[in-house]
Amino acid sequence: MSDLSPFDFFRQEANNQDAVVRTDAMKMVGIVSALMGPEKTRSDMVAFLQTKMEDLDQVLLVMAEKLEKFLPLVGGPEHAHALIPLFEPLCDIEEVTVRDAAANSCAKILKQLGPQHKNQIISYFEFFKRLSNEESGEVFYARVSSCRMVTELYVLLNDADKAILREIYGRLCRDELPIVRRGGALVFQNFSKLVDTELLTNEFLTLLKTFLADESQTVQVIGVENLATYSALLKKGNATSILTTDILPLVKSYADDHSWRIRQALVKGFGQFASVFLAAEVATDVLPSLGHLALDPEPDVRTLAVQEFVPFLDVVGSVQFISEFAPVAQQLVEDPVNQVRKLLSELCVDILGKVEPEIVSAHLSDLIIKFMNDEDPLVRLRIIKKLDIIAKEAESLCTRLTENLKSMFNHSNWRLRKGLVEAMPSVVQHMGQDYFVDHFLNHSLLLVKDGVEEVRIAACEALAKIASITEIAWVYDRIFPTFKSLANEDYLTRLTMMTALERFLALEQVQDRFQSECVAQIVAMSTDKVPNVRLRMADNVPKKLDGEILSSMQRAEAIFEKARQLSLLCTGTSVEMERILREIYKALSFESSVIPFHMLLARTFRQCLDFTSAIYCYRLVLKIDPSNLPAKKSITEVLIMKGKEYMIIGQETKSKSKYIAACACFDEALEFARENTELWTLKAICHVQCEQLLEAWEAITKVIKPSGYTPPEVYILRAKINWGRGLVEQGNQDIRAAGALQPTHPEVEGFISRSYAKSEKLYKEALVCFTAKKYKESLEHIDHALYITNDDVKLHLMKAKLHRVMSDLQSAYEAVLKAKELFLASYSEGDFTMHLPHEIQKQINLILNEMALQFASTGDYDNAILLWNRIIREEHSSAAISVLPMDPQYFVNRADCYRALHRLEDAIIDYQDALAIHPDDWNIKTKLSLTYYLVATDDFNASKFRETDVGLSNAIHFNPKVSEYYALRGRARYYLNAFYDAYRDFKRALKLDPHNAEIKQRLQQFENNDSFQLQRDAARKLRRMRGGLRTSTASSSSSRLERPDIGDSSSEEEDEDDAARKKTGTAASSRPEKNNKKTAAQELVEQARKQLKGMKFHTDSTYTNEKTVWKLNPTDDDRIAMMLHPRDGAKLPTLKLLSSEDRVLSTVAAGASTAAASPAMMTHSVSAAGGRRAVAPVGMSLPAITMTLPSKLKDACSTSMKVKEKCRGVQTLLDARPDLNRSTPWSIVDVAMEGAKQNVKVTRRRKKG
Repeated sequence: MSDLSPFDFFRQEANNQDAVVRTDAMKMVGIVSALMGPEKTRSDMVAFLQTKMEDLDQVLLVMAEKLEKFLPLVGGPEHAHALIPLFEPLCDIEEVTVRDAAANSCAKILKQLGPQHKNQIISYFEFFKRLSNEESGEVFYARVSSCRMVTELYVLLNDADKAILREIYGRLCRDELPIVRRGGALVFQNFSKLVDTELLTNEFLTLLKTFLADESQTVQVIGVENLATYSALLKKGNATSILTTDILPLVKSYADDHSWRIRQALVKGFGQFASVFLAAEVATDVLPSLGHLALDPEPDVRTLAVQEFVPFLDVVGSVQFISEFAPVAQQLVEDPVNQVRKLLSELCVDILGKVEPEIVSAHLSDLIIKFMNDEDPLVRLRIIKKLDIIAKEAESLCTRLTENLKSMFNHSNWRLRKGLVEAMPSVVQHMGQDYFVDHFLNHSLLLVKDGVEEVRIAACEALAKIASITEIAWVYDRIFPTFKSLANEDYLTRLTMMTALERFLALEQVQDRFQSECVAQIVAMSTDKVPNVRLRMADNVPKKLDGEILSSMQRAEAIFEKARQLSLLCTGTSVEMERILREIYKALSFESSVIPFHMLLARTFRQCLDFTSAIYCYRLVLKIDPSNLPAKKSITEVLIMKGKEYMIIGQETKSKSKYIAACACFDEALEFARENTELWTLKAICHVQCEQLLEAWEAITKVIKPSGYTPPEVYILRAKINWGRGLVEQGNQDIRAAGALQPTHPEVEGFISRSYAKSEKLYKEALVCFTAKKYKESLEHIDHALYITNDDVKLHLMKAKLHRVMSDLQSAYEAVLKAKELFLASYSEGDFTMHLPHEIQKQINLILNEMALQFASTGDYDNAILLWNRIIREEHSSAAISVLPMDPQYFVNRADCYRALHRLEDAIIDYQDALAIHPDDWNIKTKLSLTYYLVATDDFNASKFRETDVGLSNAIHFNPKVSEYYALRGRARYYLNAFYDAYRDFKRALKLDPHNAEIKQRLQQFENNDSFQLQRDAARKLRRMRGGLRTSTASSSSSRLERPDIGDSSSEEEDEDDAARKKTGTAASSRPEKNNKKTAAQELVEQARKQLKGMKFHTDSTYTNEKTVWKLNPTDDDRIAMMLHPRDGAKLPTLKLLSSEDRVLSTVAAGASTAAASPAMMTHSVSAAGGRRAVAPVGMSLPAITMTLPSKLKDACSTSMKVKEKCRGVQTLLDARPDLNRSTPWSIVDVAMEGAKQNVKVTRRRKKG
């Protein structure tokens, strides 16, 4: 069963492709709206119905008809305006049946409004104005519909609005289209009843004349039909002058109109004119016009005219009336139309008592005799049905009709015979008993044996009535013997005799002898060979005979014993069953209150599969003895069988009434067996078939026993009922309970497969929305899927991911823990340890990472570090059992927190661990070099210049493109008296930042010092002599661990010397000494070292006095700059070095700008900005210098950013497509990342070239 709500199911059915299904669905719109409630009906149902206005006419017709009962469903008259959006398009539709139905429904809605609903009345009045707008031209549909609402709306308006409505109505009545004018004419009659006499004699008289003069005959006919009612209203308003001057000429003229439709319209209600006009006018003008119409050549006009004569009799008098009527009747007595003769015959009999006997004998008697000889039996039947009037008012005429009446007792038409015998009591009453005996008694007695049952019953009842108004002795002598003789006739006649005897016994004046003989005849029927006769006798024995029956108890017991023996020996044939039933009926005819008789009869009926009769017998037993346990048990069993029989028939015929009957059987059975679970189950099924889901749920709940065993089918049935009620989760719980009892049940397996398929569909839709970054829609799909299947790990995992993306970390953590719980529960019964899948652990780590970032962003680095410790510990555990690499970003994030807390050694360790995972990650190298720089800054402030040299060398190793690193190392080497190395660092710093004035100033002091020039020349000579003695390995290792030697680092000085040698030929002249190079080089090295060691360098005292060196003290602002940046941060914070006056001295771009963390990891990079105040030594004034990146470094950084964007695109794809994480090999990602790195290398080589 579907989990749709009633409205969703209705909407699905109403949108079905089959028109029959849509029509049937629309028939249920009222029930669905009642289930939805008024508010939902106004908001949802009305809006949906507005979308169906283009449907087929048969669907719209049902909708229009149902709207008349919609007012309570939308909340009552206070919300009547909510239906206007439905009425407006329906009233403007082309199909006339739909349009009329909508207009009628709207009119019925207006009738339910009162003066207190002013706003609603105004809304409908405005709606009426829109419909009646004549600007629509030839599209007349709305204007025709507006006419139907005129009268209902008029009574609700105030005087001003009433005037406006009358003006609109007048415009509609004069519309250029005939169909609109016809609509106005149709409501004229009712509208004229609502106005006063003044309006009636002015505006409405003009409108009536407009209708009568209309060029369309349809409009003209309607106007003529309104004449009679309008005249009656004028008479009521005492406007007699208008009747004489305006209406009477119209009546006379239309009576002779050439169109038979006009004459037919006039004659309808023509009798009202008798009381409207003056008596003289009626006698001279109106009645002759009616006589003229009665002789009209058109049969329809004559038929209507004949029925309008009677009202004129009291107005003009009998003489004047007969003078006009008699000639007309003489011509119509032989009218070829049977209906005219029928009506005229009744009219002649009706006026018998209103005119003088002379007139009857002179004019009416011959007419009635002619009608009694009419060829049509139904014409004569009209006279016979009014025979009581003839017998009462005209005895002579009745005598003249005697022979005609006697001949009709043998007529072939049974209706004539029946009508004639029914009229006999009136003949006896008015004409006397002797007249009846002489002419009709024998014929009436013969009808008791008539072949038609209705005639026989009518004869019995008529004779019983005659017996009540005559002497009872005469009845006993003349009538009763005939009935006694019927005992030997066929069984149908014997049944008729039973009817007559019952009527005779009911007479109060019946004598004892008469009564005893009637009783004897009835008792004799108890042994009749036909069961129907015996049953009729048993059901209708009078109570006053009980004493006589009880005296026959012994006979009844003997008959019952015979029936019981036959039942024991019965083999089940129909002949045997019939014999047993006959004997039991004999016994019951003598004693009807003996329980064993009824029990045996019920058992026999049960064997014959006549469950209805068996139930009836058991009911009689329980009525006699309510505590009879065998009867209770037996009736319960029979009721169950009868209910099942009804259910089978209902299933075959698709009839709800059969299921209702079955439910009634089960309800009766439950009165005797409340604990019978089968009964409750069957009742629930019947309620389901009748769409009574609440009653079905209540019934099936009675079957479920919390402490005992309940069959899985019961849970399945209740699940379907809950689904039908819209309680999807309760239904799912029941089906799961059934699955726990019987997992292989087809319904359970089908539910699981359907639920999985639907949840999978929703999951795929959620993935599509997630890829499109429609997170809310994706979460709705996931919640819907979890509503169906709550034990799917991937759904909870996807929900956690969505909550994490939407920054609802608490909900995300709960969802991922639920996924973890479900996964572990599925393997809880295994004998081996099952590790969490990578996806679950990954989501846990990502959520904890987001939480840690939130702590870090608020400055709570300690809690952030605790979370990252747990993440990294889990990452180590996962890496130990998986081939997937660890994520370096967790190390980077924790290192950023360490750096923010100034725990630089711990930060360096984490950065190195991250770099070990991704050796070519420029972001990690940049942060690691910056951390080394901070360590070196602390050492420099502590006057640990040797350690400063080592730290800065490590920083330069990881990022050799920052001029500040070289500048600070140059200052440290300066204080270590390694002036040449300091000079080289300043040269490199100036090359990276050519506009740095401070570096230029420092270099200037070296260039102007002769001693330094000698030391530099000696160093160059020493470097040339060492030649091949220097190795790159020693240089590389020493650069990371300790301060490099003076000659271990290459510089642009070497490049300049090589270039000079190429120009001067120095390199070529030194080639002949190659064989002696080792010995000569060693000697020269020793000499150069001695020379350098003894050389003095003239410096300012401020540079040699270490006590005068100022410390670099970081401020709180510098500390804050090292904190985490928000999620949308896209740049790595730059290192800010402030002067003593808080001026910016330099801005160092620490490597390439770090973009926001990869979406796949959803992390943030912690700020690496740890600022320090760089203060010049005492005695030296340094101007503010701004350091900028060289062009090569800028190009390299830009290229690196492009590569990282490409890599980020790959990671974004992986995170947006979780299915790829399961199906895409990691080698694809590795190849993509490696390609990006190769691109960087190629770019660098191109730049260098």
